Amino acid sequence: MAERPDVILVDGRMPEAAACVSRLRHDPATRTISIVAIGSDELGASDLDLLDSGANAILRLPSNPDWDDRLYRLIHVPLRRATRFEIHLQVDAGFGPEGESFRGYAINLSVNGLLFEAERSLRVGDDLYFAFQLPGAAGIVEGSGTVTRFAGARQYGLELTHVKGDGRQRIRTFVEGG
Repeated sequence: MAERPDVILVDGRMPEAAACVSRLRHDPATRTISIVAIGSDELGASDLDLLDSGANAILRLPSNPDWDDRLYRLIHVPLRRATRFEIHLQVDAGFGPEGESFRGYAINLSVNGLLFEAERSLRVGDDLYFAFQLPGAAGIVEGSGTVTRFAGARQYGLELTHVKGDGRQRIRTFVEGG
């Protein structure tokens, strides 16, 4: 760990792979490093266990050209800022009636993602609408995202897939200012 790695690769087929990912995710020395599980060519229940345990992504064997782009994004994870502020969330109900609104609290934030604690349970894959005010800043940042990680105790990782207006720039300014 003297030379901080850019990414940690875990063989998702090994016994106790999810427990290994969980230990890495909760260790202060490796908590902020991207963890990628290498999996077989078929989707299985163990893949969800790996994601729930904290893996950022699963790459399928055999390798293919898609790996380059996905690894690049995982290696070049944007700067995060530890913070605590209230966020307003709503589950996307798709074509059904309007989804349930609830509150959460940001734990850390980057231009592409948000780790938050929610008032209710969510699932990896849930699509959410979000709105929040950055501490010390005027205006609301809003958009939509997908729950990509269960971090335990009602804590989740949200990939910010769409941010309205200049929201990403405002987040970048906030994160870099910390």
